[in-house]
Amino acid sequence: MPDIYYADYNTADSLDYNVEAINHAIKNILNTAEGTLPGKPDFGSRLNQVVFSQLDYITVEVIKRLIQEALFKWEKRIIVENVDVQTVPEYNKVIAQITYSFVNKALNTTATTSIVLEQ
Repeated sequence: MPDIYYADYNTADSLDYNVEAINHAIKNILNTAEGTLPGKPDFGSRLNQVVFSQLDYITVEVIKRLIQEALFKWEKRIIVENVDVQTVPEYNKVIAQITYSFVNKALNTTATTSIVLEQ
């Protein structure tokens, strides 16, 4: 059995490639700070480390990298194609738009989801 710690299942032996399920999983991964889930101390992302950082181009690049790292580690159904980060400094908000394709090559499409990070 493969070493999968987090996945949605369609049946007992197949992963669910439903876009809505994947988007929900992405948001769960990115909104969970590493070390906060009992029993899975590595689960989540390190986005909480940049919460009070100045919103500049360096922070934007760090956010992109942290998103890519977390999704590569925890969401095995997708390949992240692009992460576009927009800042809204007047509201201390960051909007990350994630474009991804499916690992299952039979599903020859891409999908996009957005996540809002507020400081």
